[in-house]
Amino acid sequence: MKVLSSVLLLLRRFLSNKPRAFLLLVVLICLVVVAEYARQIPLVADVKDVEHPLQGEALTLLTMGDWGKGNEGQRTTAALLEQLCEERGADAVVLLGDNFYPRGVKSTTDPYWNDRWRALYSGPCLSRIPFYAALGNHDYDGNPSAQIRYSRVEPGHWVMPARAFTVRFGNLLTLTNIDTNFPDVCGFPALCSLDWLERSLARFPATWKIAFGHHPAMGGMKYPRLKPFARRTVPPFLCRNDFDMYWSGHEHVFLDIEGRNEDLPCDIRQLVMGGGGAEVNPVAPAGGQVKFSLSALGVGVARVERTRVGMEFVRAPDGAVVHSFALEKPQGDSAQ
Repeated sequence: MKVLSSVLLLLRRFLSNKPRAFLLLVVLICLVVVAEYARQIPLVADVKDVEHPLQGEALTLLTMGDWGKGNEGQRTTAALLEQLCEERGADAVVLLGDNFYPRGVKSTTDPYWNDRWRALYSGPCLSRIPFYAALGNHDYDGNPSAQIRYSRVEPGHWVMPARAFTVRFGNLLTLTNIDTNFPDVCGFPALCSLDWLERSLARFPATWKIAFGHHPAMGGMKYPRLKPFARRTVPPFLCRNDFDMYWSGHEHVFLDIEGRNEDLPCDIRQLVMGGGGAEVNPVAPAGGQVKFSLSALGVGVARVERTRVGMEFVRAPDGAVVHSFALEKPQGDSAQ
């Protein structure tokens, strides 16, 4: 009791000084805010590997970003996604972030999971394949950890095991998801996501390496691209690890960029496929050499083979292929 009385006396004296009391109040408020923020933001070192068994010698991926709007645009693109899944025999869907507008989801039981996910992507074909999902800036406005935890609600269908992860399709392809909202690097794989991803890439070589995240590495148009810190970490990571392509959303357009600029100092083919449902934005000048640009809803389709990757931009709702190209590698460049 004497100890408690002494503590209360010291506290009373401390609070009797108004500047000290105000400072303590500010500190307590800051601690509450930080604790609440930390509760929702995934841990820095939250990174995982995913194995996707490869059936045969090739695979087909569908991809789109900026989709969870709950509007007619999302419903139109979802119908095209189901159609392409059936026609092309898709193996997986890659989601490029901004999965739920305007402020992500609150929990694994948020109504958006029914209205903007299950109701639209549970057709006969799409229900059978995994959706590998990245986090966008709108997802961080909600509870991003809820999207990670939802992987346990629909295992094998909604796949976001961590805020950054790799998906290995045998030695044919490694998909690397970069959390472009917090692309941390510190030299310690156990602590920082980009270091962990880099170590994983070195341990498991593949013929093709494709990175994906929400923000474009260059070519900012309507919306801000990488934040200042991310500009110092993401482009060097892409260049060091010799990726064949980088897929992103954020801009609600189709965009195919080749070459380099001050933001991305190496030659990586960058594709923006942010027409998953949110209102499209006008096409504006972009960095690098623009091969194609179109303000439209739609889906990207990738056919990955041992010596070739074919890419198509498919517009919604008519299903027209508005752009296509292929990257090729000699057989000797394949990972063994």
